[in-house]
Amino acid sequence: MLDRPPLAKLFSKSAIKRLPIVDILSVEQLASLPFNRHPLGFVHVLIDKENGYALRLHVWSDLFRYEQQPYWPIHNHKFDLISRVLTGTLTNRSYRVQQTHGKTNYRLYDITYELDSSTMSPSDIRVAVDLCESEQVTAPHWYRIDAGTFHDTSVPLGVFTVTLVVTRDCLQDVDVKTVGASEGCTPHKYVRSAITATEKNDLVTRLKGLA
Repeated sequence: MLDRPPLAKLFSKSAIKRLPIVDILSVEQLASLPFNRHPLGFVHVLIDKENGYALRLHVWSDLFRYEQQPYWPIHNHKFDLISRVLTGTLTNRSYRVQQTHGKTNYRLYDITYELDSSTMSPSDIRVAVDLCESEQVTAPHWYRIDAGTFHDTSVPLGVFTVTLVVTRDCLQDVDVKTVGASEGCTPHKYVRSAITATEKNDLVTRLKGLA
C-alpha cells in the first residue's frame, strides 16, 4: 500500500499533480500489479481502489497495441475521471450523442462486465453523433471527463504515452454505453487478459524511468 492521502482527497488537479510518482512507478510496486489488455488498445494497471475511488495507470505502448475488433472507441463511464499525462501525448474528444429516428450509421450498445471480459450488446436506440470538443493533451498536463459523457481517447501509433488516472463513482446511476454500427449488429465479447511477462517487464522498466 502506498503512503498517500485517501483517494477521495486526490480527485483534484492540484492533488494529482502532487502524487508520489517515484513510489507509484517503483519496480517493487509495479511488479506486484496486474497489467491487463484493454479492448481500446492500451494497458490497464489498477493500483488501488477505495470507497468508490480508484487509482490506475493507462499505458499506450509505442511497440504494441491491443485494439479488439470491432474497434468502436466512443463510449461513456459510470465514474468521473481526472487524468494526468505523465509522458507522451493524446487527443481526447467529447461528443453529443442523441437518439434519432432519421438515417444514421450508429446505435447504442449496452456494456456488461465479467471478471476478465466485457460484452457489447446492441440496443434498439439509434443515435446521431456530433463532435463537441477535441483537446490535445501532452505531459505534464491533465484533463477531466465527467460520468455519462461520451468521448474517445487516441494516441498516435509509435508514441509512448502514460496517464495516471483517478476515478470517482458517480452518485447517480449511469448506463454504460458504447456507440457502434447501426447495421449487422450482434453482441461482441472482449477479453481483458494479462499481457505477456516479457511485455510487462519491458513496460515496468520504462515506467520506472519516468519517476
